[in-house]
Amino acid sequence: MAYESKSIQVSASEENETIELWEAFGWELKSSQEIFNQSNRLETRGDDLYNVTTTTHYVKLVFNRNTEMENYARLVELERNFNNVRVSYTEVDDTGIPTKAKVLMGIGMVLFFQLFFDLLSCVACGTGKAIIPLGVSLIIAVIGGVLLLVSGVMIDKAQNPAKSENARRREEAERKAIREKNDIIREAKSLH
Repeated sequence: MAYESKSIQVSASEENETIELWEAFGWELKSSQEIFNQSNRLETRGDDLYNVTTTTHYVKLVFNRNTEMENYARLVELERNFNNVRVSYTEVDDTGIPTKAKVLMGIGMVLFFQLFFDLLSCVACGTGKAIIPLGVSLIIAVIGGVLLLVSGVMIDKAQNPAKSENARRREEAERKAIREKNDIIREAKSLH
């Protein structure tokens, strides 16, 4: 008899589920070994010295499979199909910014920053007098800030439906991938 083998590292919480999965494809568990390693080292950060602990913890599973067993070729094909199942979907473009939001954002930026331009021009020309009275400049800057805020809200509202649609599409694609994998496992188990 000819055998092939494979070794897999999994977290301790996934050990039983992983064994059951690979047994569906004709693999037999030969060994299970829990690996736990903890190392300490000193590390300097600036003037401070720290004790850093690194922990490695997993279970190493070793499987064998008889390459001459009945339905071997079909089990290999199902295993390949299982490993090739991918979550795939097309995302909705959420980069479209409404025209109104673009206009409000432009006007808001001009109004908001005009206060700073006015103050700079006052200093640059050396007169010490602003082109527009300071109180008026502040009111215009506040209006500009409000327009920027409103345009930001409009952009967020325009993008939220696309984000929700993308989340829905991803969940649907994940459910489809899980169904495909479960169907493959069911067929593989039926061959034993």
